[in-house]
Amino acid sequence: MNGPRFGSIALVIVLFALIAGGVYAYQRSQTEVLVDSPAVRVESNKATGETTVDAPFAHVEKDGSGTRVQAPGVDVNVPKEPPQVPSNP
Repeated sequence: MNGPRFGSIALVIVLFALIAGGVYAYQRSQTEVLVDSPAVRVESNKATGETTVDAPFAHVEKDGSGTRVQAPGVDVNVPKEPPQVPSNP
């Protein structure tokens, strides 16, 4: 009699964990809009660590590979610096 009851409880726990994990993964994959006004729009994606800023005459994008700035007459690409390893004397 206890066997089916424990099986049902275990199944409910597993299903709850799967649903909670799915909701968490979905939320992490969505782009979050931090600022949305006529002058500027700032978006951040937590899953990739990417941040994008759009303004009427400029576009700034930061991600794992570095930072890019594009505006009239300006096109700057700054690569991400590799981590520095301390040298032994």
